[in-house]
Amino acid sequence: MGENFVTKALKILEERDRVREDILRITRDIVRHSRRTVMYTHLGNKDKASKALNEAAKFVEKIRGLRQTYPDLYFTGTVLSSLSEYSEALLLYRYVFEGELIGPDEVEVEPAAYLLGLSDLIGELRRYMLALIQKNYFTLAKRVLATMEKIYNSLIEVVLPEALVPGLRRKLDINRITIENSRKDLLFYERSYSLLEELEKVTSEDAASI
Repeated sequence: MGENFVTKALKILEERDRVREDILRITRDIVRHSRRTVMYTHLGNKDKASKALNEAAKFVEKIRGLRQTYPDLYFTGTVLSSLSEYSEALLLYRYVFEGELIGPDEVEVEPAAYLLGLSDLIGELRRYMLALIQKNYFTLAKRVLATMEKIYNSLIEVVLPEALVPGLRRKLDINRITIENSRKDLLFYERSYSLLEELEKVTSEDAASI
């Protein structure tokens, strides 16, 4: 009788171990395709970014299917981390190519994953802003900076235990510095560009008067 109970328990644990391995593989796929989405979005390649995002979404759907059956395996740091990366990628894609910030209902992930992805988005928006500055698109760069500030100001109001949204406080500390540096960079390069324009104008007028 005891052996039968042991055999049954082992079968249950073996099945759970198989599911755990599946979850690890799925989360790696989510992260890989999410990072590709971010890369192609920064390169301005909407087609490739969209394809990578769709692939990531397929794996998100797979792992979501395990939420009810294996909640203790689903609600782990590994799954949360992968879903936050997916959220970040989707948020960046929609903002860069469609000019909008979307909420957790559209991202369709756990609230904690959405908040963490949103906080990570600030760093990616800085990259996007710096690329715009290089092209002298200062008006659009200012809009991106304003979005970064809007996100930060919304997240700083979140008062939740660390266990519910692990790492958010630390991310926000980094975000504050990121925004301060971005503000300084934008001001510096915009002024430099204006001075260069004035210098070229004066040089052109002097040359014309000779």
